[in-house]
Amino acid sequence: MALKHPFCFEVIGTETQITMQLACREPDVGFVRSQIDTLLPEVVIRQEPQYLERHFDAGAEEWVGAVGFGLRHECVIPIETPNRFDPDPLNGIVASLSLSEAREAQVLQIMCQPVVNDWSSELKLSVLDADGSPYFSDAPELVGYAREKAASPLYATTIRSGARAASCE
Repeated sequence: MALKHPFCFEVIGTETQITMQLACREPDVGFVRSQIDTLLPEVVIRQEPQYLERHFDAGAEEWVGAVGFGLRHECVIPIETPNRFDPDPLNGIVASLSLSEAREAQVLQIMCQPVVNDWSSELKLSVLDADGSPYFSDAPELVGYAREKAASPLYATTIRSGARAASCE
């Protein structure tokens, strides 16, 4: 089983705390809880609707901004999944978010949604010529990458960072 609806992993920093949360739709809550219970049994789960919105609800005197990030390489290349977390890739993010001051909040969001149409076949074909040879003669490894990526459920993913502050400085 996999998630059927959009979901989001968020790391939120305020002047008093850093919170990590998963946001998902109601039909996926049971699946998400079971995954967390299985993989991270020591984690405490607390449902808190509209948590992010409360921290980013800017008043008339405050500033809010966001920036999105894109991929460096072709979409057929799977995103690297580390076997170990040494060092933990969140260390630098948490360190940055811990610098939030009064009336400030920061967030890193990784938003995912299952693709609407199964385009795994097209993904594999996109790197082949009509005769089945690699389309990109200077990068024949893309064929293997496309097959590897198409072997798992596909998700549309966006990564963005946002901040709220008392001024634009």
